[in-house]
Amino acid sequence: MSDIATVGIGCRYAGCIDAPESFWDFVADQRDGVVDIAAQRWDYRRFYDSDKRTPGRMRAKRAAFLTGDPQPLPR
Repeated sequence: MSDIATVGIGCRYAGCIDAPESFWDFVADQRDGVVDIAAQRWDYRRFYDSDKRTPGRMRAKRAAFLTGDPQPLPR
């Protein structure tokens, strides 16, 4: 078996995770990144139907969203 070294990590996830430290804090605190869908994103009530067989509708009232503006990757 070969030794493996982690020399860098980057992450951006729901729940305001934007660095390795915030990722590990999120895990250690057993937090949940799934939240109610905010009205400024979209009004889920316009598209929601509890019957999963209804075409053109969604069953989700909650979701996991990234926060903040993404930074462009360096070239």
